[in-house]
Amino acid sequence: MTLKNVDATSVNAARGDYITYTLVTTNNGTATQNNYVIRDDLSQVLPLADMVSTNGGTVSGNTITYPSVDIRAGETVTKTFKVRVKQTLDKNLSYQLRNTYGNTIVINVPGDRVFVPPTTGSAGTSAGAFAGLVTAGFVIMRKRNSILKFIFA
Repeated sequence: MTLKNVDATSVNAARGDYITYTLVTTNNGTATQNNYVIRDDLSQVLPLADMVSTNGGTVSGNTITYPSVDIRAGETVTKTFKVRVKQTLDKNLSYQLRNTYGNTIVINVPGDRVFVPPTTGSAGTSAGAFAGLVTAGFVIMRKRNSILKFIFA
């Protein structure tokens, strides 16, 4: 494994990669926000990655929570945590680590196989219509031979 040190949303992650999430909280109001608790739901991250470092937060279930802080008007507080993508994820399947804290971050972990959905729409309809015409033509030819045998027999 190599240290990528890049924005994980711009490149694919691999099994075993470390990912650092940054939670940014800004008080856009005019008064101090007292005893503000920074909390993030990791239910779409932790099934696919193991917590490595909480940097002062505590994890309960799929939620990371940091101790309450006072945030003055216009102040920004930043918290980080680090996870490692599980090595045991099926190599044939692709996965997405999805986290929403103000905005949604999606990190792709590709697999070996690419899913190709079935053909639908006009291309799928045309193929079905062609198959139906071929089948109908075959049935008509078989019936025609039977009718001709019946007439001339």
